[in-house]
Amino acid sequence: AIQANLVQLRTLLLRYGLVSAAVLLLALAVSSVMVSRLQRRITEPVTSLVRLMETVSRDKDYARRADGRGPAEYVSLAGSFNEMLTDIQSRDRELERSLLELKTAYGKLEDLDQLKSDFISTVSHELRTPITSIKAFVELILLKPDMHSDRKSRLLNIVNKETDRLSRLISDLLDLSRIESGAMHWRDVDLDLAEVVKAVVVNISPLVKERGI
Repeated sequence: AIQANLVQLRTLLLRYGLVSAAVLLLALAVSSVMVSRLQRRITEPVTSLVRLMETVSRDKDYARRADGRGPAEYVSLAGSFNEMLTDIQSRDRELERSLLELKTAYGKLEDLDQLKSDFISTVSHELRTPITSIKAFVELILLKPDMHSDRKSRLLNIVNKETDRLSRLISDLLDLSRIESGAMHWRDVDLDLAEVVKAVVVNISPLVKERGI
């Protein structure tokens, strides 16, 4: 029979086991630290970019930019995102400028349309006066063929003036194309009210006398 003392062998195996466990734990600790650092270096920039995307989407603030520091892949991704923000910001400015130009053009169009409406309303009203006077005086002359020549001459003179006035009004009305092109503008001028009243009295006095008013 062979007998051997295994105490030393067991002690040695236990020592080897403890050393192996210590080495394994140390390796796990070192790898955990390395993985943590590596993960932080990679995931933190990506997480930051995701938060920036959410902020831009929520606030519509396209002036913000992503940090271009980190791994090469992240730098490339951040650069592409920044280029996209720049394009959106540029398009927004162009859209705002186009909207402003459109608003200005619409305002001018409204002013032009109002000017045209005022012009047509004024000229249409003014056209009735000479037409009424011409018709009335011509009817008066036709109804009284034996009218005194001086009076007939005065009436015909008024008819002639009213015809000229009517011609000017029609000419103004034909200038409507100038209004539509924005080339016509109102002009305020001083006038002698006494002269206006005098002209009206001269024009209507024959009718007033004829009708006994």
